[in-house]
Amino acid sequence: MSLCCTKNFLNQEFRHLCRILWVNKPYYQRKMMHRMSNSYLSKEMKFCYLNQLNTSLLGKTLQHGFHSGSEPPYLISHEPKPYNYPLVNIQVKGYDHSVLQSYQSWVTRIAERLNLVVSNAWATPCKKLQITRFEPKSTKVEDTFKLNIYERTVQVSEMPSLVLPVLLEVLQAGLPEGVELYVDHHSEEAEKIRYVPNKELRELQQELKDVHNPPVAPRFRGKK
Repeated sequence: MSLCCTKNFLNQEFRHLCRILWVNKPYYQRKMMHRMSNSYLSKEMKFCYLNQLNTSLLGKTLQHGFHSGSEPPYLISHEPKPYNYPLVNIQVKGYDHSVLQSYQSWVTRIAERLNLVVSNAWATPCKKLQITRFEPKSTKVEDTFKLNIYERTVQVSEMPSLVLPVLLEVLQAGLPEGVELYVDHHSEEAEKIRYVPNKELRELQQELKDVHNPPVAPRFRGKK
């Protein structure tokens, strides 16, 4: 581009920006801008003034864009609301009872700090496992281990879907070694696991079934 074309282009751009900012300027600044736009300036000065005007125009645009009035009522009324999970169970399992109990209380405190409603918390009956290790290529027992699996559950009601990922990241970051973390919806199976089965009641129920439907010997099943 030749020098003459460059000067004409800068003059046009300079006058265009002056017209845009004309309304927002006081009288003495408008008069000075009018003189500068009609006077002959060097190419370097034109670039300098253009940069200053562009910066000023950008600041005005950002100011009007981010510091304007509140949103119209029809936009706020139709804004989608985040979904809330009715009941969420946070289950933790581990082999050390003291560590698991401490982690459960920490989970409860974190949930309360996030303004979540902790509706319930309970302990599931302990599961006892026996692990047997055999000698290589033999049926001889080398060693036997007994393990107890403890489980605690913290139930949160009306949990916002936007808060759940944040809560999971915090709980996973503070998860102790040897502790497993599960998060799931509340179900009937989780409700049944809470209670310890009554052996005496089961024996009585089985006796009632035997009285109403007595067992028949295999040799008499096909006979009338």
